[in-house]
Amino acid sequence: MSTDTQSALTKLDAARRAIVEVKTIPDAKKLLDEFSTLLDYAKRQRMELEVQNEVAECRIWTRRKLGTMLAEMPKAQGTRGQLVGPGVIGPSSAEGLIDEPATLSEMGISYTESSRMQAEATVPHESITNYVAAKKEKDQEITASDIYRMAQRLKQEAEREQQDENELDLIESLKQSDLYRAKG
Repeated sequence: MSTDTQSALTKLDAARRAIVEVKTIPDAKKLLDEFSTLLDYAKRQRMELEVQNEVAECRIWTRRKLGTMLAEMPKAQGTRGQLVGPGVIGPSSAEGLIDEPATLSEMGISYTESSRMQAEATVPHESITNYVAAKKEKDQEITASDIYRMAQRLKQEAEREQQDENELDLIESLKQSDLYRAKG
């Protein structure tokens, strides 16, 4: 392993600690941006796939944590609760404007990116760990888009299970109804 590779891996150990310790959305976003920049750099410099995957793994865990934080944050309300009309824009009470949470745009996060990260945050920890281990074992690239696709599959499976459950409930309620008994 080259000196550059060892240096990069040492820095990644510190980065992993930072992921665990990050507490705010702006700090998580900053950390994500740093990992994205580092991953781009590693690819441009044609660093070993091992280094690229280590950075990509940190980026995935940061996206997951940020997605969880975004899902839990209070949503900005816009002008809801304010008097709005011709010549009137302002609070609905004398207390003044309520301190609003920052919008996605103000945090430098697009709606699409937020949605994707929140979806990725629903993928179980163990599934991501298994995915990362399998990719490393096969010497394949680790990507956030794979985690997003995993989240979509899990959502579709849950929706199918819910639909099946609803159909079974409907059949059961029909069996219990007088209409079903009268035909039988």
